Amino acid sequence: MNFVKKIEIKIIVLLIVLFNKGKFIKYNLVSFGTSYGKWTVPKSLIDENSSCILAGAGDDISFDLELLHNYRCKIVICDPTPKSKNLIDNFFRKGSYEFTDFIGQNKKLYFEKETLNEKVMFVNEGIYGKSDMMEFFFPKIENHASLSILPNITSVNNNKSAKFKVTSLEDLIKINKIENISLIKMDIEGAEYDVIENFNFKTIPELNIICIEFHKTTKFYFMNLVKYCIILYLKGFKPVFFQDMFNVIFIKR
Repeated sequence: MNFVKKIEIKIIVLLIVLFNKGKFIKYNLVSFGTSYGKWTVPKSLIDENSSCILAGAGDDISFDLELLHNYRCKIVICDPTPKSKNLIDNFFRKGSYEFTDFIGQNKKLYFEKETLNEKVMFVNEGIYGKSDMMEFFFPKIENHASLSILPNITSVNNNKSAKFKVTSLEDLIKINKIENISLIKMDIEGAEYDVIENFNFKTIPELNIICIEFHKTTKFYFMNLVKYCIILYLKGFKPVFFQDMFNVIFIKR
């Protein structure tokens, strides 16, 4: 481990201690999904009456479906890309989803048609700070699913793009009449920064958990991470777990 990485880890530990008022607080955490699509969440803050907004599906909805399987909660999956729409269409047609989880266990989840109709919503739109049509840049590696609105992310081909519809969290919730939102997950390839700046999370009083993958959009990406942790803290949420450095779990403070 190099010197810079050691310093970053120490800063993260310090952030958790500071944001939790000088104490290490133990949360009952549980992880779901593949090694690629895994997220870790507080176990007791989701139940069957919860709705979970899951922005950014790509080609892996293992976390999303394990939430549905384990909690029987409503899941709202948002992604503007054709590859994600095909994935969701195939899942609805089969009523099952097969994957290898993060500890190497093969799983196949089955769902009744009634459960899919009542508990799963797919919105074929991206999440952004405002509702609009936005230019998305395709990945450099052709079989990858993640597109980004930012041409400066290293994973994208800034010579290949297409326009897709995006919606603000506010419009998504209002138009689709989403209630009892316990969790919002954002893996949206750089658009998370605009969402954090523009959305008032306090307008969802029942929201307990925010999961965000912070993408490297600047040379000073680590300081950018610290900056947005502070912004979210001021908006009512504290970081409690850093997964793979830039996947951060926040809970209501």
